[in-house]
Amino acid sequence: QGSIHGSVFQVLQTRFSAGNSSWLEGFASPFNATLSRFASVFPDLDWHFGSVGTFFDCTFNSDVGDDSEFIEANPPFTPG
Repeated sequence: QGSIHGSVFQVLQTRFSAGNSSWLEGFASPFNATLSRFASVFPDLDWHFGSVGTFFDCTFNSDVGDDSEFIEANPPFTPG
């Protein structure tokens, strides 16, 4: 599995975060998650490690204002 390096997330958060923004990493696992909030393919097991559920079942902040939500979504990985 590949993913964006953790330092890239730090740059994105520094550049785009403002106020009370929150971040969610989509399509991660406990083994490759780099953010504290992540969605995973096996939420029944991964919630023990911090998963918020599957990406497709997540609800997102629809208002644009002081409280923004940023979603970083690497696509699901498949065997090459």
